Amino acid sequence: MSTLQDSIDRIQAVVGALAGIRGAPDEPPEKISAFPFALCYAKSGLYKCGPAGPTKMTGLHTIVLELHVARKDLPRDIALAMGYAKSIPNALYKDFLAGTLTGVEAFASISYTFGPLQWGGQDTLGFTFVLDGVKAMDTIA
Repeated sequence: MSTLQDSIDRIQAVVGALAGIRGAPDEPPEKISAFPFALCYAKSGLYKCGPAGPTKMTGLHTIVLELHVARKDLPRDIALAMGYAKSIPNALYKDFLAGTLTGVEAFASISYTFGPLQWGGQDTLGFTFVLDGVKAMDTIA
């Protein structure tokens, strides 16, 4: 069994292990100074009872993963960010298919947007990846 936070923690660990990522904290901090960094958080979801009887529940979640690159030299910064366009989804799918994306029973898709971002009042740029249909099973306590 897993929880929504287990899923987020594992996604952070997978992305944080990618070459060049300088930060992937478990909890989103107020400010970050080491770039590039990744932040993961829940956007929305639903819980339903089952499938294995009245003591289990299924959570279907939308999880957001943001990749932030410092906004200092636009051509260089865009090139740096674009290096993660494929490597982040690839790492998540690879970990999932290997059965090591703990906390995630399944997920439907990864969509993204690219462009200006901001964190802690600082302008950045990068990707906002949206993982839809992230399924996590839990015990009703």
